[in-house]
Amino acid sequence: MSKFIKALISVVIVSLLFATGVYAYQVLWSGKAHITIEPPAATGNGQLEVTNVTVGRGTWDDKTNSWTVSLPRGAGADLHVSIKNNTGELVTIYGYCSNENPTPGVMLRWVFDSIHIPKGDISTMMLTLDVSADADSGTLPEVQLEIRQQ
Repeated sequence: MSKFIKALISVVIVSLLFATGVYAYQVLWSGKAHITIEPPAATGNGQLEVTNVTVGRGTWDDKTNSWTVSLPRGAGADLHVSIKNNTGELVTIYGYCSNENPTPGVMLRWVFDSIHIPKGDISTMMLTLDVSADADSGTLPEVQLEIRQQ
């Protein structure tokens, strides 16, 4: 009986060694931010108009207003939204993010709390995505982004 127990222990140890070897790799952080940007409601005679959306990394889909980005740990990315003021008066806009810290080590934030756009001018709001070197890996929950008029 003792030979059987020794053989069973040997099989368990060998199995553990193989299992540990199979999972011994580093996973890089990967995630998506599905972003919806709605032009703010205008006051006065004209409207505010989103004229351009660009991303520093990843892809922007105009049809769905979504930014898809996959980043390694320790990296960052940004999103730029240009807005033209056609209202005939000075307007103030500000950014909103439904979850600025969707997982430990990941931070989304608008660079400026708010910006003023003189009549007829175009200004750009910038959102940054920063991933720390020790961020958890995996896909993030969807984050809702908005630019609103005050």
